[in-house]
Amino acid sequence: MTSKDPEIQDIYDQIKEYKTTQPYKCTCGLKRCEHCNDLSKMIKTNLPTAYELEMLIKRLTGVTYGFESRPMKWDEPFVPSNNTKQINYSDSIYHIIFIDYGFVIFMTRDMIKKIPILKSILLDENGNDKPLRLNYMDVKLNKEFKGPNMYITKLEPHSLVFGNPPDDYQMNIDRRNGNQVINFKEKWFKHDNLAECLLYRNWFHS
Repeated sequence: MTSKDPEIQDIYDQIKEYKTTQPYKCTCGLKRCEHCNDLSKMIKTNLPTAYELEMLIKRLTGVTYGFESRPMKWDEPFVPSNNTKQINYSDSIYHIIFIDYGFVIFMTRDMIKKIPILKSILLDENGNDKPLRLNYMDVKLNKEFKGPNMYITKLEPHSLVFGNPPDDYQMNIDRRNGNQVINFKEKWFKHDNLAECLLYRNWFHS
């Protein structure tokens, strides 16, 4: 993980260097469970849990809310994440943090491919900025996991313009929105950039 921005690099370093202070504590919330009864079988590790990572990242970045990507939803490809649902810590998901705006977007690789700037940085690995892999320990499963890639950026959301579908893109759907005929072959989504999508979603569903 690297960043040309000293502030972002410092955050990466703090997350990378963080070690759990309670590596063998059971987080089940019960007084006695199979892990509490036999902690000797637990993996000896200093990796933080997903919850510890989430709290640390919020403290360091000031993130207060987030969105999830829906690559197959034409009019609303980004929806607010559910605060009651556990954050997706799969290794196939990217956590894109817009630090100046205080929000994070959880993106699939397919969604990143539709945004040329992010594709160039995160998938094609062009430039100096590199994401941080968030590895963590799941106490209940007693297993270490390779988590998502986290990318902290100061890019403006309106600068993240969606690309166009390729010439061989097959989507033979005839649909109208009022008097407008929607041509799914010309563009991926209803709006042209990330900011337009988020403003539209918040305006009509606030």
